[in-house]
Parts: sequence; C-alpha cells; structure tokens
Amino acid sequence: MVAGRGEDGTMVEREAAGGVVYRRVRPAEGVPAGDAGAGGYRFLMILDAYGHWCLPKGGIEPGEAPVDAALREIREETGIVGSVQDALPPVRYQFFDRGQEVHKTVHYFLVRALNDNLRIQREEIRDAAWLSFEEALARCSYENLRPTLEAAGERVGLRVPRDGEPVGETVAEARGDGDGGSETAHETGGREGQE
Repeated sequence: MVAGRGEDGTMVEREAAGGVVYRRVRPAEGVPAGDAGAGGYRFLMILDAYGHWCLPKGGIEPGEAPVDAALREIREETGIVGSVQDALPPVRYQFFDRGQEVHKTVHYFLVRALNDNLRIQREEIRDAAWLSFEEALARCSYENLRPTLEAAGERVGLRVPRDGEPVGETVAEARGDGDGGSETAHETGGREGQE
C-alpha cells in the first residue's frame, strides 16, 4: 500500500463548487454605526448537517461548469438566486471515504444575492444566516475557508482584520472617504471536511 493512500492504494479526485454570497444592507434610520441594524454587507453562512458553519457548496454534475454548479447549489440549499461577480481562491483538502483517499477541490465564487428570502433545504443543511463580515469570520468552522472569506471581503471593499485591526469597515470608511461605495460587479479541526 502506498503511504497516504486508501486501503487499496487508490486515490480519487473530486470537485465541487460554491459561493460566498453577499448582499448590501442599508442602515436603519437613527441606528449608530457598529450596531446590528447598521448598514453594510451581510454574508450568507450555512450550518451544515455536521453542525459546522460554512459556505454553501456541492458537487459538480457531469458537463456542468463550476460557476453554474455554484449558482445551482446556492439556489438548491438556500433559495437564494445569485449573480456571480468574481472567482475566489479555491479550497483544497484531503479526506478518506470508505477507506479511499480523496483529494477535493472546491471552486468558490463571489455571488451577489438577487433576493434575500432564505428557503433552507433541510435534507442537507440545518440553518442559514445573513451575518456581518466579522460574524461570518468568527463563526466559520473551517480554518481553510478563511482565506476565501477574506478575499470576498476585500473584493467588496471591506478591510480584512490584520493583527487586531477592526473588522468590517470599508476601505473608504477607514480613510474617511464616505460610506464605502457600492456592490462590486462573486471542521472543526481547521479544515473544511464535509464531503
């Protein structure tokens, strides 16, 4: 048996696709910045069947492009219809499935939500929530998803926390240039581990 391979010495590669889904929210009248009702961006996180907060994703069907699979999976799992804005860094990880080593690549996209009414597919996920950038980073159960979430935040103009810096304000707000602009035209244990 080859070291690191399954009991039969084989290894398979699998691909999946998903998205960092976001929407822009306007501040409620009279709500101070930093409060829950303040404006900004909200990011969609799901609570998977294993009890971990992560991003919507799923398998790519034969002949299906990763971008189409991402939009389909988001719609199926959450009811959200989206518009792909950009590609994000993929996530790669390994696991064993019935004694066979699996190398998985998940293609992620930055997706702007075109609706915000969640309709959860209970067969696959337990819950879903629209979270601030800071909340999404804090709840994310899989450490290897953080770079993808951070890239999404940067693409919509949010500052990514670096060594204790504040989270969630836009680059423009940090400079004092205004409200941060517009929407842009996309396991516990440290690894995304669901199959």
